[in-house]
Amino acid sequence: MKRFQLLVVILFTSFSAVIAQEEKPTAQDLYDLAVECVKVNNRSQALQFLTEATKLDPTLSDVYALSGAILSEYIVSLATIRPQNDVASRDTIAMLVPHCLGQLNNAIQFCNEKSFHSLSLLYLTRGDFYAKLGYYDKAYADFNVAYDHLQKDEFDVAIDILEGRAKIYRMAGNEYSFHMDMSEAITFCKRAIKKDPTDIRFYEKRLNIRYQLGFYNLVEESLFEILEKFPPKTLEDIDDYEPALRLDIPTAKKLLAKKLKKYPDDRNWLYIQAVLNFYEKDYTLALQQFNHLIDKFGTLYRLQHAKLACYFNVDCYQQALVMFDEMQATHDSLDDEDRYLKMAICELQGDYDATISIATDLLERRGYQKEVMYTRASAYRRLGKDAQAMVDFNTILQRDSTYVYALLGRARLHEKYGAMDIAKVDAEKILQVDTIGNANSIRHYALYILGREQEAIDWLNSIEATDVSKDRYYDKACLLSLMGKTEESLQNLQKAFEAGYCFFNHVMRDFDLENVRQLPSFMPLVDKYRQLHDETCAKLP
Repeated sequence: MKRFQLLVVILFTSFSAVIAQEEKPTAQDLYDLAVECVKVNNRSQALQFLTEATKLDPTLSDVYALSGAILSEYIVSLATIRPQNDVASRDTIAMLVPHCLGQLNNAIQFCNEKSFHSLSLLYLTRGDFYAKLGYYDKAYADFNVAYDHLQKDEFDVAIDILEGRAKIYRMAGNEYSFHMDMSEAITFCKRAIKKDPTDIRFYEKRLNIRYQLGFYNLVEESLFEILEKFPPKTLEDIDDYEPALRLDIPTAKKLLAKKLKKYPDDRNWLYIQAVLNFYEKDYTLALQQFNHLIDKFGTLYRLQHAKLACYFNVDCYQQALVMFDEMQATHDSLDDEDRYLKMAICELQGDYDATISIATDLLERRGYQKEVMYTRASAYRRLGKDAQAMVDFNTILQRDSTYVYALLGRARLHEKYGAMDIAKVDAEKILQVDTIGNANSIRHYALYILGREQEAIDWLNSIEATDVSKDRYYDKACLLSLMGKTEESLQNLQKAFEAGYCFFNHVMRDFDLENVRQLPSFMPLVDKYRQLHDETCAKLP
């Protein structure tokens, strides 16, 4: 479990306080609001609540702890995802690290016996933060202090301390100490299991440690033990087995064969069998097995969702959309996870009316969500509903002025109506923010708006050097079409199709490809690859 996740699990309490409009919120009320924000991934708002809570009570340890955990997660993501030559990220990290450590230091300073969390967890959180940033000496020191402050029942914290310390040993080339700490972690697992033999987490932790130590015969024993002691009662329970099953799929399959020999008609073991084939990317076999389960046990939502996931992973989106309809017909409505997925597929399939409908429903159900509102705005723009698109783009940018996708969407609208000066202001903002040449970059479009066409092509070429994919070829086809280089655009579109790009309806409606669609060879190319894709999908069960 990630250190941030563990801290949040221990810190989180259910939000039950209702703050009357005429009452001023207390520091605890603001902390509770921050917890709710974290639960819905609104970390920036959570930090605002925590800052206000600190002003009201500068000694509330929980506030500092949660603030430090949020900041450390963000800093680590910057440090691990961004390349070392990214000046903007380095500057951000340099600015945030002291602030984050200040929050964690305050949490440790004000932590006492009345605090909801323990000193051992706080030192562990800070030590893990140090370790991920490469400050191994400081991390090791904090892990040791965390170990000294362990409370009697903090088995999970003890295991994580020892695992963290062991990783530092291994980085230093000290295999002996690595094995010593991991062996001690095994001992803690045994104690935890003896104290509470009904908690699957410790069995799974022991399995993972044995795997790290290379004791593969014991891995098999651990996995069998988990399957024996915790047979799944429902299909939903099987989610708890995913980490263990993924760890050693061949062993899982071997043990599963024993189960199915003894219980050949057990729904849960049959489901795990199909899931293991899904993990191994044998989607055709998995589909056959999920279909068998549906025929035998009925149209359970979990089984239909599993079929949907198979279709999605092989890019058969029409079949996926049919599955959505079947799920709604048999279960009245989709869960939110599947609503998000359907919205994304509808957009890429060029069904913009459906995209808008689903996005609007999600926004009404769940409140403001940046990505959902952006999807709706893009669909409005595709349908020529520019006023509605502009309202959504502006709403997003009022909340997050650096969201490059909304900046580009708004710039393209200004460009459409000839307001190039305003469009270029948004394009310049994109250049300030979008500095990393990766799969998510849209810098090339901003450069195009600014009239720097060769730079735009060079930027895409630099990304291609490390990310040759269907999306990169498609982006290049769009950019070349905008520039009027239709033959080159068509060549890149063909490369995108050959690499697996299959959103043919979107291709037919994408504004950026308007020039290349005029070529006589465009439709034969699209029809050829659409037919090949349809034939592949038709072979699926």
